[in-house]
Amino acid sequence: EIPKKVHNVNRVVFIFGDPIKSSKLDTITNTLLCQETCDQLRAADNIVTEQLIKNNLVKKVAQLPVILFPCDFGIKGGRGIAIRTFITNDFMTGIPATPGKEI
Repeated sequence: EIPKKVHNVNRVVFIFGDPIKSSKLDTITNTLLCQETCDQLRAADNIVTEQLIKNNLVKKVAQLPVILFPCDFGIKGGRGIAIRTFITNDFMTGIPATPGKEI
């Protein structure tokens, strides 16, 4: 609903689990396209892929980009990792796959 009303917003992030204190969102980690960043992203992508296979979701989830972002959540040098789960039959329309609901 937010992107429909606030046209400058095209994505909304939902964090599962316990609420994060706002003080943990005050700092970022400089994130450039370098070997360390690429290795971290590949490792995260591998974990996500292993979980898809382990939970027999490879054919159910059509797309699952793994995204690294510079929010460190209060851990100096850390980065956030987001996944964007998507279920579709035709890649024209689809729905987000919510853990515990669609997957």
